[in-house]
Amino acid sequence: MRCDPPATLAGLAPVSVTPPRQRAGIGDALIRAGLSACRDLGATGAVVLGHPAYYPRFGFSRDAALPLRCRYAASPAFMAVALTPGGLEGVLEVAYPAAFD
Repeated sequence: MRCDPPATLAGLAPVSVTPPRQRAGIGDALIRAGLSACRDLGATGAVVLGHPAYYPRFGFSRDAALPLRCRYAASPAFMAVALTPGGLEGVLEVAYPAAFD
């Protein structure tokens, strides 16, 4: 019998760039570097609480987050992305620190 370890998710914090610096690629670079660091640390997937129109360009989606239990699951800002094939399988619950409340 094969028993795979559970998925390991990383939480990508929302990115904010001061308005005069927006649209210069800073946020894009930060998110891509963050996702790369998540992969390097062995995360199989990532979750974010972020703008629903912005994060899908990096692969995040509400559909990917639907099977995950989280106190933010009803929010359109809660999205997930698999960083490896099957990277979100086996995940039951996502817990955020109290600072996100």
